Amino acid sequence: AMKIKSKYESGIIRMSSIGFDVVETSEEPLLIQQGQRRATVTKAKLIEVSLTDIGANDDALVLYKDGKMISLSIGDDKDIIPTLKKDKNKENKNNESKYEMKLIALKLGLPESATETEILQKIGELQQSSNQVVKLQKQLDDQLDSAIDQCVEAAIKSKKITAEKKAHFVSIGKTSGLEVLNATLEMIEPAIKPSDVIHKSGTEGTTYKKMSEVPERELLEMRKKDIETYKRLFKAEYGYEPEIEN
Repeated sequence: AMKIKSKYESGIIRMSSIGFDVVETSEEPLLIQQGQRRATVTKAKLIEVSLTDIGANDDALVLYKDGKMISLSIGDDKDIIPTLKKDKNKENKNNESKYEMKLIALKLGLPESATETEILQKIGELQQSSNQVVKLQKQLDDQLDSAIDQCVEAAIKSKKITAEKKAHFVSIGKTSGLEVLNATLEMIEPAIKPSDVIHKSGTEGTTYKKMSEVPERELLEMRKKDIETYKRLFKAEYGYEPEIEN
């Protein structure tokens, strides 16, 4: 053993050979490779192991059965490793195809016994449903885009934002949703021009409940420019409408 080890480590012995008896073979589809002509050996008994410096054939594999060398050529030693049936590969493919059809049927929610016609019909129904979903989703997207645009336009009209900011707020709506957009715009106060404040001073009395709450200067301005509000506050204060000469 030490001599063999030394020769192996020195590179003198580079190959090995084994001899074994075939115990069991199988034609199970999962064990058959494409183009295979004989059954697969699934169990064997090791008979001998030989070490050699140069083998006769790098690809050689010699099988033995009861001391007799086995040839894998078609027509020889059929009783030891039987050749596959002529239609075995075709049968294997058919079995695989049937297995795949069963899996497809189960994935579609059909029984595994479903026919090819039933499977195709189910696929057609799912495709039609998918098309309807896509169409409905497009309608919803269009409605959402329209709602976002209207919301932003309303904010521009009410002077909460400028027209130049429209694209920015439309992007917020599409990214975060209409609800977030509305909440964002509600927090923005409309822009007020100084001229608006001046013109509005004559009508600020509309927020008062009675005349005694109105400052004297505003009250005089109200009597000149907003007589209806003046009368309402007067009545709220004294219980009757005043008689005012034009």
